[in-house]
Amino acid sequence: MKVPIPREAVSQIMSDYKCSEEEASKAYLDAHDRANEAFKSFLEERFDSRKPSKSKIVPKIYTPKEIKSYLDKYVIGQEDYKKRLAIAAAYHFAMVKHLCEHPDDTTVKRFRKKNTVIAGPSGSGKTYCIEVLGDLLQVPTLIIDATDYTEAGYVGKSADDMIRELIDLAPGYNRKEQAEFIGKYGGLIFIDENENQSR
Repeated sequence: MKVPIPREAVSQIMSDYKCSEEEASKAYLDAHDRANEAFKSFLEERFDSRKPSKSKIVPKIYTPKEIKSYLDKYVIGQEDYKKRLAIAAAYHFAMVKHLCEHPDDTTVKRFRKKNTVIAGPSGSGKTYCIEVLGDLLQVPTLIIDATDYTEAGYVGKSADDMIRELIDLAPGYNRKEQAEFIGKYGGLIFIDENENQSR
């Protein structure tokens, strides 16, 4: 969108800051953009509380038995995998909830993330299990291809990009609400390493 530049405003900038017409025009446009951003930010801050928040979703905490039972409805076989996944997910999200509700609780000395490593042939249901689990838990679920990610400093995405992508999947009207949702309820990241691609 073209923004009309008032001649008087440019002349005033040139006079006040001893700059060229081109510099004054560019400064005017930059200031105009900043003012629009500030205006929008002010309105969001003022009226956001009146909008129904998308982040009012409150994920439920399930027991390992409930998670396993739900996975059984959609995934045939893979009994050992489903049990391990159910235990890890139940523990992790119960602990996230506890720490969020009791930030000053000193009885919890440590909190180990229950990361899970899965191996199996293509089509055995590894990725599908995670998709079903994410639907049940109602938390953002990011399934990524490991070949897109590399160590920092090399060409490709980094671990920080994973978190940003996970936040993008969270409910909320803005980045702050989405990040708060992840901080409060957590999420799932499934790193899929396709053997055929890695060869």
